[in-house]
Amino acid sequence: IIQPINFLSQAIPLIYYHHEFYNGKGYPDGRKGEDIPLGARILQIADAFDAMTSDRPYRKALPDGMALSELKKFSGIQFDPEIVRVFIREFEKKRGISSMAGMDIDVKEASAKPEFF
Repeated sequence: IIQPINFLSQAIPLIYYHHEFYNGKGYPDGRKGEDIPLGARILQIADAFDAMTSDRPYRKALPDGMALSELKKFSGIQFDPEIVRVFIREFEKKRGISSMAGMDIDVKEASAKPEFF
C-alpha cells in the first residue's frame, strides 16, 4: 500500500515486521530480539496499546492500567522488554502531568454545585 509513496519507503520494514515477537514466534519471518528492526519493535508496542485501549465492535476498550499490565505480562515474549520499560515510564510521566493539569479543573469543578442535586 505504501510502497509507491517515496517518503514512506523507510517505514516499509517497520510495518512489515511489527507482528514479529521478541521470542521469535511471530510472523512473517519468525525474527526475534534485535533481529527485528527497532522501529518495528516500537510500532508493535504502540499498535498493541492502541488496540487494547480502543473500543472495538466486539469489545470495549481496556483501561490504560490493564493494557500496561498486558504489555508487562508479555514483555520478553511478544514485546522487547526494554521498549516496554521505556514506554511505561514515559506513559506514566505523561499521565502524571495530565493528572496534575486535571487537578486544577477538578478543584474548580468541585466548588461548583453538583448537577445531580
